[in-house]
Amino acid sequence: MHAVGTALYVSGGTLYVDGDLTVDGDATTGDALIAAGGTLNLGTAAANLRTQSFQMNGTLSGNSASTVTVSGGSITGSSAITIPGNLTLSGNASLGQSVTVTTVTAIGTNQLTLGGNTLTLASSSTAAITKSGAGGVISESSTLASKLAWAIGTTNGTYAFPLITSGGGDVTVTMVTSGGLDIGTASVATYASNSANSPKPTGITHVSGVSDQVVDRYWELFRTAATQNPDVTLKYVDGEIPSNGGEASMVAQSANTGSNVWYDGSTTAPSGQSANAGANTVTITAFSRFGSPLTMSNGGGAGALGAAPLPVELTHFSASCTDGQVTINWTTATETDNHGFEIERSLDGQSNFAMVASQYLQEYESNSTVPKSYMAIDPSPLGGTSYYRLKQIDNNGATEYFDPVPVSCGGVTGFDITSIITNGDEQSIGVVFNTDEDEIVYYTLIDYRGQRIAEQSINAKAGTNQVIISTATVNKGIYLFSIKNKQKTVTDKVVLQ
Repeated sequence: MHAVGTALYVSGGTLYVDGDLTVDGDATTGDALIAAGGTLNLGTAAANLRTQSFQMNGTLSGNSASTVTVSGGSITGSSAITIPGNLTLSGNASLGQSVTVTTVTAIGTNQLTLGGNTLTLASSSTAAITKSGAGGVISESSTLASKLAWAIGTTNGTYAFPLITSGGGDVTVTMVTSGGLDIGTASVATYASNSANSPKPTGITHVSGVSDQVVDRYWELFRTAATQNPDVTLKYVDGEIPSNGGEASMVAQSANTGSNVWYDGSTTAPSGQSANAGANTVTITAFSRFGSPLTMSNGGGAGALGAAPLPVELTHFSASCTDGQVTINWTTATETDNHGFEIERSLDGQSNFAMVASQYLQEYESNSTVPKSYMAIDPSPLGGTSYYRLKQIDNNGATEYFDPVPVSCGGVTGFDITSIITNGDEQSIGVVFNTDEDEIVYYTLIDYRGQRIAEQSINAKAGTNQVIISTATVNKGIYLFSIKNKQKTVTDKVVLQ
């Protein structure tokens, strides 16, 4: 099939090509273009290929003046794809495979989601990717595998990697190259973390219990040639600012997992930094820490993430159910000024964690440079699936939480209360109960005079359920919690201290 100098138009359907197709003019498909094999040649003229989704299982060829426009679908294929010319977005799109293009233009307000893949710009021009609106490229993968790469080489200039958050916030990374030195292909990956700075990059166990001083974002920069150390500017959004503020003293810090530090004042820290609180940026002069995860801290200047080794380097954490009880095991590689650990449990892994076990250390046990293993038991686990997490406590009172792990222990055993969890701040209680079937149940919380403090009907699901009751305005004392279905009423005591 060969369309020369004219338009190829498919309205409201898919163009499926299982041989060779050459387009020297315009080609438009309504839904998708699927090149199952053969060669799709964009010709010798400035051909324009417009499609909603683009699947390339064969070979794509053409000239650098051609354009592929994707209007709101995915770009995918059986292997990495090279688009010989320009990629344009006329709607939000995503990558299902790594893609190399000469340039990307006319992003506008559209978003291109990398999805764990790499988008490589083959042109060294500073205008190889441009945008005129609020759109951009979404990295946002906690594996730092979603990369925007640029074949800069020895070209001097200001290179703006137009990254945005999943919500459209501007997190552009800028590199300024100079001196004609070679950087090869430079690439950038970034993602937002939660307020506890999780999930963390591979090899990073925690951030020394100073989450309130750390930006809720990680970066990693890469290069293929090591003679160029560009000036780098990292940008974050307002919602990622540390809870203690302090943007004016913000500094970028890089991880050195080999020596268990984020910053030691010399080899692991980006130096020559300046913060711009109004622009939400930190600029690093002559950046060289490629291939190391980065974040930012405002905890009193450089080294705020810990000039000493990380308090605890966790290498293993697991929970398993045997004979009706949960065994929790964890191992540390090193410990510094460690006061001990607490094990917390939650029904959903997101909220209402309550301590079920603890192991505190004597002062002489606080430091270790050899692996140490620990074990704790929860003798009364919840039925069904629940979540356990490790809380580490420093000698100075600082704490760090490690990501929770799920464990299933037993099934439903009739209508009964499994546990009552009193949160440490005494602002609420959580009551966990089991039921054999989907049904409406009714609960009450009663004080010693028989007055009802709380009551409600809820739609319970077969299995494990949880009720959260606010106790922020309830006096300390002993209360009775009752819950009933059509056949049974069960009651348990609640103590608010």
